[in-house]
Amino acid sequence: MNRDFTARGNHDMGGLEAGTIDKDEHDYALWEKRVDAMMMLLSNELSILTVDQLRKGIEALPPRCL
Repeated sequence: MNRDFTARGNHDMGGLEAGTIDKDEHDYALWEKRVDAMMMLLSNELSILTVDQLRKGIEALPPRCL
């Protein structure tokens, strides 16, 4: 079985135009605060999740997840 490691994943945006990003300050929703806290714990305090693992997980999501 041959695997194509050059194929772009569904959410792989590397090198593509993604449009503009709204950089205005805003109040964060409760779920955003919780996700941020969880990410800080998993990546810094507990060293369970690396940036590379997070990116691989996001890029592996099916097309309709984001």
